[in-house]
Amino acid sequence: GKGAKELALRISADEHKRLMNSPACVDESSTMVTFGTDENKIVIGDAALLTSYVKLDDPAAAKALAEGTPVLLNSAYAKDGEVTLKAVHTYNERDKEMRALHPGKARTTTDRLKVYVAPDRYASTPGIRMVMPQRTADRLGLHSEEYGSIYTLNREPTDAERQGADAAIEQAGNRAYVMTANPERQGEDEAV
Repeated sequence: GKGAKELALRISADEHKRLMNSPACVDESSTMVTFGTDENKIVIGDAALLTSYVKLDDPAAAKALAEGTPVLLNSAYAKDGEVTLKAVHTYNERDKEMRALHPGKARTTTDRLKVYVAPDRYASTPGIRMVMPQRTADRLGLHSEEYGSIYTLNREPTDAERQGADAAIEQAGNRAYVMTANPERQGEDEAV
């Protein structure tokens, strides 16, 4: 961006490496959208999502979610333990239930939310920037829907299990994909 060349000339290679691995830069390079099409990467979830997908096994984070406080995985978005959440509330006329709850024209809201800020190493979690409890989304008038499932294994799947999953996905119309943390399998599993 603007001023990047000047900055590069002023800092050492070690400082450049540190900056490139900071939450702000890691987030910019982690543009994968895993759960839906929202580039904000706010996912509705609970402590099970933190431990299964994020791999954040932190009792304080789990407690925060249980109490209705979102867990922010990227500290670059927090200021004094809060985030600013701007939402445009538009509702489809066919969604009678939501229209009844939110009549009138689309509106924009801006809320300051207290958040639990996870350690910086979680900033590069693919597809998630913040985990928000369902009740908080409801309180803010945000619409949510189930989008996917996460299944964790404590071992690598067998070839037969992989083939079975591939066949089930194909039978369902090939509108799903499998993600894996195994670098040897990422090329074939990233998008099935």
